[in-house]
Amino acid sequence: MKLLVRSAFLRRCKIVRFSLFVIVIVVSFSIHANQAETSAVAPFSSPNSYTGPIENTMSVAAITPSDPASRSTLKAQSNTALGNMAQGASPEDIMGIFTQFALSHFGAYNEKGIYEKFGDDIQIRKAGIWSHISRNSATISWSTNLPGKSLLQYGETSNFESSTQLSKRFFYNHVVHLRDLKEETTYHYRMVVQDEKGLAIASEHKTFTTKQTFGAIEISPSDFFPYSLDIPNSTYILTGDIDADGTALDIQANNITVDLNGYTITYAKSHHETIDPSSLDSAHSGIRGRHFTLSQGLRIFNGRIEEGDGNNKSKDRAGGLNPIYLSDVSDVEIAGISISYHGAQLFGMYLTNPDGEYKLHHNVFFDKGWEITNRHGASGGRSIYLKDSVANSAKDNNYKIYFNLVKRTRQNGLSQAQKIFENEVYVDSWSTNAFAIQPHSNVSTKDEEIYNNKIFLTGYHAIALGWSHYNLHVGNNVVHMEGIKTNKRRWHESFGDQDSLNGFRVTNYGKGSQVRDSLQYYNNLIIGRARKGGQMRGTEFFTDKTITNLEMWDSVVDVTSVDSITERVAAIVTQGVSASKLEHKPHNYKSLHLLSNVANVRFGDSYGRGNNHDFYDCTFEKVDSYVNYHTFVFDGAYTSYEHDVINPKFIGGARADDVYWKKTATTSSYSIGWTLRINGEPGAKLSITDKGGATVYSGSLDNKGLRIVNLKQMDIRPSEWIDGGPITEVVDKLSHQKVFKTPHVVTVDWQNKSVFMDAQRSLYF
Repeated sequence: MKLLVRSAFLRRCKIVRFSLFVIVIVVSFSIHANQAETSAVAPFSSPNSYTGPIENTMSVAAITPSDPASRSTLKAQSNTALGNMAQGASPEDIMGIFTQFALSHFGAYNEKGIYEKFGDDIQIRKAGIWSHISRNSATISWSTNLPGKSLLQYGETSNFESSTQLSKRFFYNHVVHLRDLKEETTYHYRMVVQDEKGLAIASEHKTFTTKQTFGAIEISPSDFFPYSLDIPNSTYILTGDIDADGTALDIQANNITVDLNGYTITYAKSHHETIDPSSLDSAHSGIRGRHFTLSQGLRIFNGRIEEGDGNNKSKDRAGGLNPIYLSDVSDVEIAGISISYHGAQLFGMYLTNPDGEYKLHHNVFFDKGWEITNRHGASGGRSIYLKDSVANSAKDNNYKIYFNLVKRTRQNGLSQAQKIFENEVYVDSWSTNAFAIQPHSNVSTKDEEIYNNKIFLTGYHAIALGWSHYNLHVGNNVVHMEGIKTNKRRWHESFGDQDSLNGFRVTNYGKGSQVRDSLQYYNNLIIGRARKGGQMRGTEFFTDKTITNLEMWDSVVDVTSVDSITERVAAIVTQGVSASKLEHKPHNYKSLHLLSNVANVRFGDSYGRGNNHDFYDCTFEKVDSYVNYHTFVFDGAYTSYEHDVINPKFIGGARADDVYWKKTATTSSYSIGWTLRINGEPGAKLSITDKGGATVYSGSLDNKGLRIVNLKQMDIRPSEWIDGGPITEVVDKLSHQKVFKTPHVVTVDWQNKSVFMDAQRSLYF
């Protein structure tokens, strides 16, 4: 057994304390002043103070009757409806069915873990407040600690004569567009949010003043489209809604600001046989900027971009049918844009060969499509795709994706930025490997920061978070998974797991050996509800000789089955390349609370076996009743071993020796161990032998006269295991044998003491 010095394990990479940046909405400011305001980004967050400063609020009467109990009535119907949705569904059907599914499955009302993490009462967080005020419009955004329906009350007096419509779903991130406002007029407003219990709050009274945009170039609905924005250092502003048969706006100069002024661009209203971004004739996007030499300085704010009903399909790996398509543009900010699309093979924002600083924030995406003809690489569908050049892909980047709301994506969500935080992403997967968030995955010397995101998964094969090669920090995220049965009605392959939802994942394909180093996961909450025979994993981390310093700590993983037929379910699934590789580096799970009614830990499954997954100070809890529950399950065939469970706590019926050898070899095993604290003279020589006389530790006490070691109580093995015997498949799935390694003899200098390690102990010499 590995003897781990506790102080070494408790090593933590640096975490900067979270400091929420408060954006103040002033009474009157120009567009350029507001753009300067949007540049501020909250620094990397320690999740210890997630909610941060709260906006002053007051209670108000309920906006509309709220009936959380109706969720249970709608849940079965909407689950079946989403599972039965087949290829060819209309955007209207997709939007309606998924909205009902989200209302009945996601949220805090039926998940006490959300309230335990964020509090019982809904609050408006100052961290999420952002605005852009224009000539005849305003985009105002905010975030809440709990999901809520929202609206904005506003008017020319403090009576708030007007109101936006109440949102149809409960969200953490809220974006509201006001349009057709008077120029140079002061407006009063307040943000209003209603939680799932029916309680409503309003922010304190605020004001903004619309401004005349002197020098701005106007784009009117009567102009010819595509419209060329070719005057550098200029602001272009819309004066009405735009309809375009193909591309609407084409960026052709440096330092351009595009202010949609609250209006809507509808692009690709006509059908086009050829979709390709290489020329303006074949590109049919909302806003397009394609340059063969790097251009710089583009800002897009404040309005909507929607795909028309031309029934178009984007070309694999090429794009061209995107709400926003940019190539070879540096230093970009896109904020306060609401995007909807439905065509095949497209991305909401396709940003290829980016450079410089990218700030993509407070945007809304709604993917209303289903079709995926190629899900690999640069194909498929994503809300934001930052496709780096070969030269840039191996370097650190200065891309930030934050406070965006992805109401639905059929495949991937947000990708390739080194800072992805405070986003809310809903994945309704129609393909294998639908990742909500994919970090920058190449060589990085700086931290990859993925924090304070809310991720919701359903569908065919979704994953909350992918991996990177170096220095990944994943903190204070919430993942909520809800299973459905698709019955191969969606895009599928002949291999791999189907109807599978997965939280955090790290994979080394094939023979392994791709480097991943210093991957840190902490203070996260993962919730999963599996059903109808689907598969669900809270985490799936590979071990390999080149995956080093992977740690997960101080997190809750609550993954259960809601019916009696769904068994491929576990809070933690351990994976890895071929189990014959003894060089696997350990993965450390510390201070986790693992809840399940099927399996708390599954050592291996059909995707990989793996060794060396170690659990320190973790709580294993059985919840509810499930006839086939086991604390530990071995699966995936072949041998899986070198798994250490140190200082465990078992509650609700979970047990140290509750193991099911579902599909594994007789040489598979795990160990139960405990921490021993040894005190004596500083520098004294120390050795420890186990029950069989083998030396398991040799060293000395430190300069304070202390040494902390972890010692085995026992190995738990199949009943058919024989030391040195043949390796065969386990037949007796429910029986086991305990191979005791204690009592131990501890020698400090020449003094011996015996200790039985069936709990944490201390010895004094």
